[in-house]
Amino acid sequence: EMQEAVDALSWQFVAALTKGLTKDTPKDTGFASINWIPTIGAKFQGTAGYRADAVHAGILKRDVQRAHLSLLRKYKSSMGRLYLTNNTSYIAKLNNGSSAQAPRAFIQKRVEITKFQFNGRDFSLKVTRVGGLV
Repeated sequence: EMQEAVDALSWQFVAALTKGLTKDTPKDTGFASINWIPTIGAKFQGTAGYRADAVHAGILKRDVQRAHLSLLRKYKSSMGRLYLTNNTSYIAKLNNGSSAQAPRAFIQKRVEITKFQFNGRDFSLKVTRVGGLV
């Protein structure tokens, strides 16, 4: 029971962080924002689609992020670590404040916000008996 609760909180945290960063990432084409890809066991390689498609045709591969978010629900710690990657070439530049749409260090700020949310009333676990969580 305890391990199941830890596993659930782990994937829920990564899912919340993914959604928060997707929302917070500055959007010109939307390419950087949909490239927050959560994975189990290994980091995501490459990007979800191509930036040129987003720029010239408005094509975004949102299904890649959605599929990986869906897979998180099956997470067990025995499957390995959880990862959240964004392999766009300019995500660091965005995080350094190159866009007026988001403050400098928006990634670190979202991590802190998500940590706070999981320590708050809605997400906290309280041990009510040995092996039992509420």
